[in-house]
Amino acid sequence: MDNHRVDRERIYLIGYSRGGLGAWSMAEQFPQTFAAVVPIAGGGIRHYLNRTNEKAAFWAFHGSNDEVIPLSDTVVLVQRLKELKRNVRLTVLEDTDHQAVEGKVLNDEAMWTWLLEQKLAGEKASSNP
Repeated sequence: MDNHRVDRERIYLIGYSRGGLGAWSMAEQFPQTFAAVVPIAGGGIRHYLNRTNEKAAFWAFHGSNDEVIPLSDTVVLVQRLKELKRNVRLTVLEDTDHQAVEGKVLNDEAMWTWLLEQKLAGEKASSNP
């Protein structure tokens, strides 16, 4: 970021599977960095979510038929962010397994539109489309 033109208010983080776990973790460890976080089929540690930035937006995705990482791992994290009154939403993709969820999310135009509307400073789009 020091060597390139980067809008520091619009840094986004997306991770799938273990990368989804990494996205949750990075949002906790570097709370002032990310305007939006999109964890896909990844769990995490709910106890540290209080470290996340109140201005950041979260949109978590998980497949209903995920046999690798349980859907409940994502639900617990989303519930904790709701308790903390964060801007968070969850989309459960029905009849979708662990391998298919990534492609469905990355090909979802609504997700990209929402993502590009997120910004750390100033007003952000609603967590609902």
